[in-house]
Amino acid sequence: MMRGVIAGLLLGLITAGFLKAESVSTEERVSDKVMAQREALGKSAAVLGATVEVSEDAPQKKLKEAKYREEHAAYTEAASAGKPPTFLEELIRQRTIAWRRHAKMALKARDYEAAEKYYFEILNNGSISNAEQKEVFIEMADLYEKQKNEIKTIAVYETFLELYPDDEMNPRVHMKVGDLYRDIGAFKFASEHYYKILNLALKSRKGAIEEYREISLQAQLKLAETEAERGNFESAERFYQRLAKLDLPADEHAKVLFQRGYLETKIGSPGKAIPALKEFIETYPRDSRVPEAHYLISDSYRKMNQSEKAVQEIFVLLKKNHNLARIDSEEWVHWKRRAGNQIANQFYKQGDYHNALRLYQAITPLSTDPQWQWETVYQIGLCFERLSVYGKAREACQWIVQGGEQAEAVSDLSKNLEQLQNMAKWRLKEMIAIDKHVDAVNNLLILEPASLP
Repeated sequence: MMRGVIAGLLLGLITAGFLKAESVSTEERVSDKVMAQREALGKSAAVLGATVEVSEDAPQKKLKEAKYREEHAAYTEAASAGKPPTFLEELIRQRTIAWRRHAKMALKARDYEAAEKYYFEILNNGSISNAEQKEVFIEMADLYEKQKNEIKTIAVYETFLELYPDDEMNPRVHMKVGDLYRDIGAFKFASEHYYKILNLALKSRKGAIEEYREISLQAQLKLAETEAERGNFESAERFYQRLAKLDLPADEHAKVLFQRGYLETKIGSPGKAIPALKEFIETYPRDSRVPEAHYLISDSYRKMNQSEKAVQEIFVLLKKNHNLARIDSEEWVHWKRRAGNQIANQFYKQGDYHNALRLYQAITPLSTDPQWQWETVYQIGLCFERLSVYGKAREACQWIVQGGEQAEAVSDLSKNLEQLQNMAKWRLKEMIAIDKHVDAVNNLLILEPASLP
């Protein structure tokens, strides 16, 4: 009877629309839907037969509804009295086996609607052991996961956890539910399930400690990541500090060291970020995150008003060979361009045109793509103009204008490049006008008194 109640409630909520994943957009709405599911599982429900129609090829095809219910009641009574199985009981048992086989076949054929109906029929009207019921719940969760329906998947897994609080699968189920909540942005609930894994590890028997070690480590890593995603950077950083002291696999240890430094930049502690990131680079020089670490170090120096060190850090990155790291050449060049350009832009915005100019000049040769070169050369021109080196500023603008004229000859000028060329033409025109004005003023200043009227 309990199985029928659970199945009826679960299906009723699903068919009523409480568990439609597409309607979820915020953590609050997720909470409302999942809480509705949890509350409803504790209430009574009507029998499922009126709401589920199993396909015509199902084993119950020739049975009338009233007779079927009567037979099921007789089976339940016989089972509770400890009587040996009757023909009817065995028939129901065989039907259950057939339903499950049909469910698996439908799942394999991606007929998810039919699979769902078979599973609910098993839970509501079938004859299954506790072990088999557990398997059915896991199979149902897999069904909804294949449909990318996170809310239904969560509902089934949480029902499993409520029915079987001491099951050995629970740590993995909590991990699954935590990941699902995290995927839909319900970070608070994700963290709760990761914490439950740690609590289970603390309560585990001595012989099971090693079994819990790996999943507990994963839970701590995901707690740290989740806290960072929630914007709780200080909490996340504390997790990574503790994790850094553990004996971790190399890949995980590299990730932890990098995240420590990265989170210090988010917290606003550049003085702590720099040594943490340098430790990461020194320990794992071939890691794919090394270029980003150099960028973060440079930006941290900039925030501490140590401009020369910020520039030198980018030069260190620009001189490095991509073969030293587990990263392809295109990705490596991408990071060189991104890091150099972002730091140069920051210097320019804060009025440090000299250091901005040094970086723009260093990164211009990183690509022959006109979109890249024209933009950096344009910025070089702006820097020279701000530094009152107008001759060089004109050269930069003239270089872009001439490049545009050559591209126009072969009809190879994109809209972005055309806009950049027009901007360069305008600046060039303005600078020429300013030069003429300055020359005119200078001529007035050097006129001999005798030549005056």
